[in-house]
Amino acid sequence: MPFNLEEVLFSSDQEKNFLIQNNDQIRVYSKLLFKSIQKVYIRGSISNPGSYELKDNMRLKDLLLEAGGLAVGKNKFRIDIARKVDQTIKKNIIFAEIISSDIKRDFLLFDGALVDSDENQILLKANDIIIVRPFPINNVSQSVFIGGNVLYPGE
Repeated sequence: MPFNLEEVLFSSDQEKNFLIQNNDQIRVYSKLLFKSIQKVYIRGSISNPGSYELKDNMRLKDLLLEAGGLAVGKNKFRIDIARKVDQTIKKNIIFAEIISSDIKRDFLLFDGALVDSDENQILLKANDIIIVRPFPINNVSQSVFIGGNVLYPGE
């Protein structure tokens, strides 16, 4: 027989405070048992891809920081967020919407503080799938060392 423990303990109404019998068992479960943990997923050019618990008011920047930041070696990235939607438009069923954003590596930090831009303020929802892709053209300066029996060795 289910009952509200708070009403039994704190109510002055005697009807809610019922008499228990010999061999009766009362089980009290944690409310966390009934709360499902909502997740978001991140993969691609990220230090620690995987699934993460969705926290209250979690934004894209929060997830990027929790996942260890963007992968090394690229300056610009494209981030796509696939989000399930439950709606029908003109006989075409839409299963997901894609939210896309281009970001630079330095969008996260500026003099040690988080930069609040529109790109990293996207509020995440349960079961969002975030895919981080590097731009195909690498904007990080690279050099080549030439050594051996050459006329001008060096970098």
